[in-house]
Amino acid sequence: MTITCFLLKKTVVWIAPQETASTLPSDPNINFSTWNFDLSYSWQFAPGSFITALYRNQLFNRDAQAMENFNNSFNTLFDQPINHTISLKVQYFLDYNQLPGFFKSKKKKFM
Repeated sequence: MTITCFLLKKTVVWIAPQETASTLPSDPNINFSTWNFDLSYSWQFAPGSFITALYRNQLFNRDAQAMENFNNSFNTLFDQPINHTISLKVQYFLDYNQLPGFFKSKKKKFM
């Protein structure tokens, strides 16, 4: 599997293996810009157990304006709609050695 990298005037464009020269546009002058802003918070609430909250703010722009200067390209990127993503992950540690005792019924013995 090969991934090819083309260096254009301002950015690096990665061509995925499934894309070939026949599926790419005939004009190689493209402007590709992305912006990612990620926040992460993790809380350990028990030994080996975590709650993780993630937030991502993402912008994406691909156009044929390859000759734009950096400021115009940057402003065009921030005119695009913003994609917000929020995720929450709960990871709880189960001790495998204690599981059989958890499922057994506890009988009280009377003397």
